[in-house]
Amino acid sequence: MSIYLSSCSARSAHTSSFYGSLFFVLLLAALLASPASAQQTEWPKDGSADLVALRGSTSPAERKLSFNLLLISRAARHARVGSFTPSLDPNSMNPDGTVNVEVIAYLSPSLVASPVMAEVLRVNGAIPLSAYISDHLQVRLSKAQLLDLAANPNVLTIREVPRTTVATSLAAVNHLSAPARATPR
Repeated sequence: MSIYLSSCSARSAHTSSFYGSLFFVLLLAALLASPASAQQTEWPKDGSADLVALRGSTSPAERKLSFNLLLISRAARHARVGSFTPSLDPNSMNPDGTVNVEVIAYLSPSLVASPVMAEVLRVNGAIPLSAYISDHLQVRLSKAQLLDLAANPNVLTIREVPRTTVATSLAAVNHLSAPARATPR
């Protein structure tokens, strides 16, 4: 009674090689999709000491915000913004104090069920199907909600968008989600 083990060893070596390659591909994909790489283009390019200090003092959630949204969020929380107060663009804020943003996120059940998203849905209405497909959601947020939403691990980036784009998107969503009404004959 002899047992031939070399084929089992070859099979396990092939399997471990496959899983090693799979791990490498997934790691590379995660690094390329990281919020830090996606967000660096929206920050100022100068290497001033103030900018380096500001970057060093940001939390992982704050790094998901565009530069102007970071300044808006910090100003709302009375946090340090250094010499960047004049860089704050108040034109991006709506008269009611909200900000129009595009949230790039995996719209998972845990994100949609979070307290901040419950408030976002209350104010903005239902999430359109296209947002689930594209992972891009345009909404209005209060300044205080920016950091709370960015802290969710399913959120990759949050950046501001022009006011008219969000208003048009929300009007289309509200129109599509409204119940159909019978027209009188």
